[in-house]
Amino acid sequence: MKPNCSNCLIEYKDVTLSYGYLDVIKHASFTVHQNDFLNIVGPNGAGKTTLIKSLIHQIKPKHGQIIMQDLNMGYVPQKLTIKRNIPLTVLEFIYTGFTKQRLIISKSDKALIVEWLTKMKLDTSLLNEKVSHLSGGQLQRIYLIRSLISNPEVLILDEPASALDPNFREYFYELIKDIRRNNNLTIIHITHDLTDVILENSLVMYVDQEIKFFGTYIDYNKFEHEGHHHD
Repeated sequence: MKPNCSNCLIEYKDVTLSYGYLDVIKHASFTVHQNDFLNIVGPNGAGKTTLIKSLIHQIKPKHGQIIMQDLNMGYVPQKLTIKRNIPLTVLEFIYTGFTKQRLIISKSDKALIVEWLTKMKLDTSLLNEKVSHLSGGQLQRIYLIRSLISNPEVLILDEPASALDPNFREYFYELIKDIRRNNNLTIIHITHDLTDVILENSLVMYVDQEIKFFGTYIDYNKFEHEGHHHD
């Protein structure tokens, strides 16, 4: 089953998400269109990450329907986990993000990875470094490259700026805005700080166990001034 309209990518219809008997998100209904930049905000423990997990099929709805196109998605989780005993290099780890993989990494694929390292302001000497040896900020950028390397139609970012230094953060958001503009990319972005990313046509979803607000950033400002606040 696909969403109703031609440019609708994702549609939630009265979706409830649960862990055991605990309902974390209740009766969520919304639609994401192609090229949307959707910012998801809300207090800690409000169900934001659970909502994302349902998008990438890690959690099935207890109730309701999630309808979506057959999408190539890039995903950067909030908690970046690299098992220390997995001896992947940066080159090998990024390569796992390619939709088509070969036994040997081709020169053109390697060149693309090098290009992305440069875009992310990382030294290309990191290619053969073990991923487990990277700093938090470096690891965050490597995850970002891995999520973008195959030109996804939807990019899901769960607080991507958390491990990035402030100077790079500004550059990073400009970069994804450019990618969105040039590639018709749809972005779903959990954040605590809307000032980093806001565009005139950005959408905001305020989540606190249920969707309390879904609309434009301008309307969200009015909603906030009426006494609703996020952390």
